[in-house]
Amino acid sequence: MFNIAVKPEDNYLTYILKDLTTDFRLEIVPSRGGIVTNWTIQGQQILYLDRERFKNPTLTVRGGIPIPL
Repeated sequence: MFNIAVKPEDNYLTYILKDLTTDFRLEIVPSRGGIVTNWTIQGQQILYLDRERFKNPTLTVRGGIPIPL
């Protein structure tokens, strides 16, 4: 079952999409070009986001897929 929520985060409106059955969570910020700011599946982070750069709209956003060591 899917759940959609909206919350302010880092001064941006963030849409949170959740699938409660599979423990999937995706956070999207439309005002920053639809960037995905969080993606987790069963508690494991799939995408990395540099939050400090994200908070400053004059900087480019850095992120990607984390590599487990």
